[in-house]
Amino acid sequence: MRSRVLGARTDRAVSPVVGAVLLFALAIALLAIVQTAVVPSLNAQAEFQHHERVQVDVVALDGATDRVVASGIGESVPVEAGLRYPPRMFFVNPPPVTGTVRTTEPEPLAIANASADGAAGAYWNGTTRTFDTRSLVTMAEYHEHTAGATVYDSWSVSNRLTNDTVVVSGDSVVDGRRVTLTTLDGDLYRTSTTTETLDLVPTSAPARTVTVRATDGPITLTLPTELTETQWTTLMDDEIDRTGDRTNDRYVSEVTCDRSPPDPCGQVTITLEDGARYELQLGAVAVGGNGTHATPTYAVDIAGDETSVSENGTRKLVVETRDQFDNPVSGVETTATLDGPGRLRTLESATGADGRAALVYEAPENVAATTDVSATVGFGERPRERVTFDLRVLDLDGSGQRSPTATITAVDDRSAGNQDRYDVTADLADADGDLDRAVFELRTPDGTVLDDATTQIGGSSATVSETLRVTAVDRHDEYRIVVRAVDAAGHTAIDDRLVDGSG
Repeated sequence: MRSRVLGARTDRAVSPVVGAVLLFALAIALLAIVQTAVVPSLNAQAEFQHHERVQVDVVALDGATDRVVASGIGESVPVEAGLRYPPRMFFVNPPPVTGTVRTTEPEPLAIANASADGAAGAYWNGTTRTFDTRSLVTMAEYHEHTAGATVYDSWSVSNRLTNDTVVVSGDSVVDGRRVTLTTLDGDLYRTSTTTETLDLVPTSAPARTVTVRATDGPITLTLPTELTETQWTTLMDDEIDRTGDRTNDRYVSEVTCDRSPPDPCGQVTITLEDGARYELQLGAVAVGGNGTHATPTYAVDIAGDETSVSENGTRKLVVETRDQFDNPVSGVETTATLDGPGRLRTLESATGADGRAALVYEAPENVAATTDVSATVGFGERPRERVTFDLRVLDLDGSGQRSPTATITAVDDRSAGNQDRYDVTADLADADGDLDRAVFELRTPDGTVLDDATTQIGGSSATVSETLRVTAVDRHDEYRIVVRAVDAAGHTAIDDRLVDGSG
C-alpha cells in the first residue's frame, strides 16, 4: 500500500519536467522559425531602406556638384556606402553589407559646330571640342534585397539593374538657350560597411558663360550614357521643338542615340536649332580630390580694347586667361609687347584668382596727330593664347588732326527680377565742333554685343544718357559697357567700364 503512494508521487514530479522540456523545445523551434523566416525579411527591409538612402545621398551629391561649379568652393558629401544590421537579441545577423563607391573609366563628351564672337572665337571656332568625363557608381552587396548600382553621371542619377535602368532624377542639359555641362574627374575606389565622405574639388570653376552660335551645321552635344533613347526623350521633353516654332522657347531639334531601343544609347546626341545664340556654361569637378586641374587654353581682353587715351594719359588694360571650360585660371604668367609710341607698365604679370592680369598703357607726352597703337598680351605663342588691345592716342593740343573724346561719368544699376538694366551717362566732346553720334553698347566680357543704343548729337560737346538692358538667359555675371563718340569725319573715341551682372 505504501509503495503505490510513492509511485504516484514520483509520476507527479516528472510531469513539470516534461512540460518544461516541451516548452523549451517549442521556444527553440520558434527561434529557429524567426531566424530562418523573419530575420531575413527584416534584413531585406533594412537593405531596401538603405538603398533608398543611398539614392538620396547621390541626388544630394548631384546638387553639391552644381554648387561647387557655381562657386568654385569645394564641398564634402557623405554617401552611406555599406550597412550594419541592427542587433537582434537571440538571433544571428549576416555579416555587414559591404558597399563600393567608385568612378568609371573616362569617356568623351563632345561639342561640335559652336563658335563665339570676340577673343573667345579663337577657341570656339566651330572645331569639335572634346572633354573627358566619368560616372560615379555606388553598389552594395546585399544579402537579401536585389538592387543594382546607383549611378551619377552629371546629367542623371539612375539605378542600373541587370536588364533595366531606372531614372531617379535628371538634370536639364539644355534649358531654353542655356546649355550647362559639368564633367566628373577623379580616380576613386572605396569599399566600406559604413558611410564614406566624398570630397568634391573644383578643377574648373567658378563657371563662366560664353555666348556661342552655330557654324557649318547645327550645334550638337554628344554625351556618354547608359540611358535609353526613350528615357532621354522623356528627360528632354520640355525642350524638344517638335513643330519648328522659333517663338516657343524650345531649342532642341532632335535627340538621337548610337544604339537603337531598347538598348542603352551608349552615346546620345542632342542637336540644337540653327539661328539662335546659346549661353554655354561648362565646369569640372573631381570626386575624391585627385583629379587633374584644367590648364590655360586661351586669353580674352576684358577691359581697355578699342578705347582712346589722351596724349600724356593712361589706360588700364585687363586680360583674362581661361581654360578649356571657359573658366579663369590663376597663377599664369603673362607677357606684353607694344606696337607704337608710349610704354606699358605691368601691374600684375601673373593672373589672380579671377584669372586676370592688368597693365597700364602710358601714352607719350605729345603726338603730332591722333595715333593708333596696339598692345599684345598673353601667356603663349599661339594666336588664341594672346589678345591685342587696339588703342587710339588723341592729339588734344591741336598739333595734329583732332578727334572726339568720350568719358563715362555715371552708371546706375537698376537691375531687378530677371532683368539686368543700366542707366549710362557719358560726356562727349570734339574740338572741331562736329560731333555726330554717341553709341552705347552692353557687351559680354568676350565682346558679344547684347544691347545697344545710338543717339544723334552735334556741336562741340554733349552729355548723353541711355539705358542698356538684358533679360532671362542673356544675363551674365559681368558686362562691359562701351560708349563711343563719333564725329562727322568718322573719327572715334571710346570709353568703357566693367559692371557686375546677376547671371
